[in-house]
Amino acid sequence: MKKSSGVKPQVSHFKKLTCSGCSKAYPHNRPQTVCQTCGAPLLAEYDTRAIGASVKREDLRGRPASIWRYRDFLPLPPTLDPVTLHEGFTPLVRLGREPRRLKLDELWLKDESKNPGFTFKARGMSVAVSKAVELKLERLALRSAGNAAAPFAAYTARAGLRSLIAMPKDAPELTLLACEMLGARVSLQRGSLEDCTQFVQTAALKDGYFDLSSFAEPYRLEGDKTLGMELAEDFNWELPDWVIYPGDGGMGLIGMWKAWRELEEAGFIGKKRPKLLFVQGEGCAGIVKAFQSGEDRAETVTTPTGVAAGLRVGKTLGDNLILRALHESGGAAIAVPDSAIINAMKDLARSEGILAAPEGAASLAGLRRALEQGLIKRSERIVLVNTNTGLKYANLVR
Repeated sequence: MKKSSGVKPQVSHFKKLTCSGCSKAYPHNRPQTVCQTCGAPLLAEYDTRAIGASVKREDLRGRPASIWRYRDFLPLPPTLDPVTLHEGFTPLVRLGREPRRLKLDELWLKDESKNPGFTFKARGMSVAVSKAVELKLERLALRSAGNAAAPFAAYTARAGLRSLIAMPKDAPELTLLACEMLGARVSLQRGSLEDCTQFVQTAALKDGYFDLSSFAEPYRLEGDKTLGMELAEDFNWELPDWVIYPGDGGMGLIGMWKAWRELEEAGFIGKKRPKLLFVQGEGCAGIVKAFQSGEDRAETVTTPTGVAAGLRVGKTLGDNLILRALHESGGAAIAVPDSAIINAMKDLARSEGILAAPEGAASLAGLRRALEQGLIKRSERIVLVNTNTGLKYANLVR
């Protein structure tokens, strides 16, 4: 495997894993899943004061243009080269026609489709697969609605590990073909994402696969949080007023919120945080319903529907973390219909030249609805997140 050119800190600032529910601590020198007491996701904790004492913002300028420029905030030991395909450092595009149409002062789009595998999920896979190598895991499994599958297959191939993927039968065909080309074993399931979860859990018990699905282990979140670190650096360490994020399993949103806390503790940014808007499709809007009713957990959507495969997540282990971040940020959650998502896809393509996935286009559809409801001021600095490529979904706009 080709070695990374990333910066290696002299010491690791990774301290421990802590349950996000009951605060029970777990060692990080062996594979961990979720809390064995309450079932909540585990979160990595760092000595952020030590990071701030040893690294300054200016030190990042000469580092590689990838997520590993933030290695001090990542859980890999200094002795190990990461499994990398140069993920991260994606374009932040200032939009032109769309903000004029909506009478906005500033509208930006973070285009995560430029990552390996054409999705932001490459960030998490780089870190999680790197940790799998460190912990000497040889078989990795994933359940995916479609968007995480290709980068999972790519990074396991890069690391020389065996990979198993369970996807619903209605996942994008191009994703299936890419995974097979990358050498992954793929099993298509008749039901929803929950049926894929059961398949992966059975494979883990029967054949010794380790589950790398969302929140099933703690390290994908650490890679995903670099999206928040990049946004801070993109805006010269002054965060925007709003970040609008499509309503998938929520790892990107939770990761950004975690990243900004760690950056503040290390002295990289001040106390200002963006408000977060979480946008779901109307056919799978459990988080929206929970947010609007003041609940701290979301009910499972048993038969999720919608044009965006990545938004058809009927249950996420991170539901309470998503809701907590939305409330703490002063943000909101909104549901939009498929028609609004498809129209937003067309507009981003034809007005801005951006081939956004329906998940990313949902961010624009959510912004439009939020403006109608008076949630967002037109003078505020707003960032949309396009989480993956629209090439897999071009048939939707024919």
